Amino acid sequence: MPIDKSKIDWSLYLVTDPDMIPEGSDIYTHVREAIKGGCTVVQLREKKTDTGLFVEKAKKLLEITREYNVPLLINDRVDVVLASGADGIHVGQDDMDLKDVRRLLGPDAIIGISVGSIKEAKVGIAGRADYFGLGPIWDTNTKKLTKPLVGTMGARTVLSYIEQNAGYEIPCVAIGGIKDYNIQRLFFQSRTGTKSISGIAIVSAIMASTTPYDAAKSLLTSIKTPAPFIPSPPSPSLLHPGDALITKITQIITQIGKKGPLVHHMTNNVAKNLQANASLAIGASPIMSENALEAADLAKINGALLLNIGTAHPESPVAMLEALRIANTAGTPVLLDPVGAGATQFRKDTVAGFLAGGYCDIIKGNEAEIRALLGLSAHARGVDSLHSSSSASRAELASTLARREQNTVVVSGAVDVVSDGERTFCVSNGDAMLGFITGSGCTLGTVIATCAAVEEDKCVAAVAGCVVYGIAAERAVKRDDVKGPGTFQTALVDEIWRIRGECGEGNLDWVKGAKVTSA
Repeated sequence: MPIDKSKIDWSLYLVTDPDMIPEGSDIYTHVREAIKGGCTVVQLREKKTDTGLFVEKAKKLLEITREYNVPLLINDRVDVVLASGADGIHVGQDDMDLKDVRRLLGPDAIIGISVGSIKEAKVGIAGRADYFGLGPIWDTNTKKLTKPLVGTMGARTVLSYIEQNAGYEIPCVAIGGIKDYNIQRLFFQSRTGTKSISGIAIVSAIMASTTPYDAAKSLLTSIKTPAPFIPSPPSPSLLHPGDALITKITQIITQIGKKGPLVHHMTNNVAKNLQANASLAIGASPIMSENALEAADLAKINGALLLNIGTAHPESPVAMLEALRIANTAGTPVLLDPVGAGATQFRKDTVAGFLAGGYCDIIKGNEAEIRALLGLSAHARGVDSLHSSSSASRAELASTLARREQNTVVVSGAVDVVSDGERTFCVSNGDAMLGFITGSGCTLGTVIATCAAVEEDKCVAAVAGCVVYGIAAERAVKRDDVKGPGTFQTALVDEIWRIRGECGEGNLDWVKGAKVTSA
């Protein structure tokens, strides 16, 4: 009796590879254990096996999959499907035409096709495919890639097209470079409207495992558990500038003073001292450590993790990426400061690795850095931006990157722009003197990360950080004891400390100077 296509659970789709099976096991035992652990679909892929043995394997596996009511699909080979009685087939874009496959296998067969773009999705829709294998999402060692990586943004683009144009429900199974640590982010960042991926396709994580039951169970748990960093919908009162937002800013600063969150800095040596002092001034407890071996322990007590690549060395990205993944698992908010992102290939690759390997709740950078992250031309002198676009242009940059990454983006400058892709705020507080002290932008990142440590709404936390830092700068430059950049830097830290103290005493006059508007 054919499997009811409408009832198929696509959550955990296993693609076999006989070359990966550990010594002492066999494909039948391995697949059975994987199904018991949670695999919901199995695809038999045999690139080197003779037809007769391929059919024999398919028949034996079909007995196992039928026992658990799990579909068995065959990779590429219509003849093997017909000879074995398997439930369906998966084909590539360059394989047999879908209409011919349907004619040969009949209406009950499950037919899937590989899709990595809107163009390929159109082929699948025209051929009435039952499901899409969407990818490759990320790089993989399982097979040589012949197509561009899709990424979460590309997946969202394809899903959006399917939602709007398919005319029928098409489950989409993501494949390519998917690991335990990036599953939740994949589901979160690829969603669009009412359409999201239906499951993940896994090869090595299960086939190369000595304990396929445990591997499948762990993967399924990650699939079924929402990511801890998924933001809640914003309060309606915080959708626009106004009294509610200003009140919230003061509450955030007050909470920092009460909780004293630990903020783990993996940051540059130039700004480290100023960042640590600003952390203490606003009421946080800073720890400045680039040691990846400490990341797991610190994640248990961290309020936030700040990653700053200003003086990154070759070993830095590995340690930072490990800390990023641990923070994601723990639900610790992460701020990425991609200092000089477009200045060198090393910095470009480092930031790309972070965005591919983990989720950053907030990205803070100057205009050149944000443009570099979007793949746009960026003009900089070292780590300094040479752009001076309008607030409206920078608002578009911020909202575009925020929508792509499903997070909050801050474009710092004379007017700081903060966006989560839906809300975009401009903060006009600050002073030109900030441009004359080293690490002022990095220290803004510290203040924002500290706000994010106590506030779930990261967009509002970023606005709060920009307001506090900007007002502190305005107050500092007016002091009689400030004679230039050197005394200004000291006064800046003093004023951050004074604002925190005033909040603790209930004196909120300082926030009357907040200059927050909608972009």
